[in-house]
This record gives sequence, C-alpha cells and structure tokens, in this order.
Amino acid sequence: MTIKVDKDVPTPTYIRVGRPSRYPWSEMGVGDSFFVPVSEDRDLHSLRQAVNGSRHSYCKKNARNGGQYLATVRTVTEGGVEGVRAWRLK
Repeated sequence: MTIKVDKDVPTPTYIRVGRPSRYPWSEMGVGDSFFVPVSEDRDLHSLRQAVNGSRHSYCKKNARNGGQYLATVRTVTEGGVEGVRAWRLK
C-alpha cells in the first residue's frame, strides 16, 4: 500500500467546542456590569462563588490570548433583592 503525500493543504482552523458562558463576559465593555439575583436553587455564597469562578476563567482565557480583561464581583442588594453584581474594569 502506498500513501500519497499532499503538499500545500491548509490546516483547518481550531474550533473549540464547549458550553457557552452563562454570564455575558464577552459582551461587556469597560464600565459595564450585570446583576444576578439569588434564586431558590442557589444561596448567595454559592452564587458569588459561581460568578467569581466564571470571571476568573474568562479573565485567564482572555489573558492567554493576549488580551487584557479585568473584572470584579461584589455581593449587593438592589431593590430589596440580594444578589451578585460583576463589573468590567479593564
């Protein structure tokens, strides 16, 4: 059996298939923020951990690709509703 060598065949672009982010990090500009209220299935502490973990992953991924993305997460009460607000800083 002979295998033919092909020349000048372009490498396909790498497409990472994964689950889309639950939070809108990629849509945010500097100074933008979003609020996530506490729900029945998640308490305030675990909600903050989830949003902060997502923030950390997104910032780290963005830095690996040469970008600068800085965000912060705070526990807040807005209109009597407890939740977490995230701001993009850079």
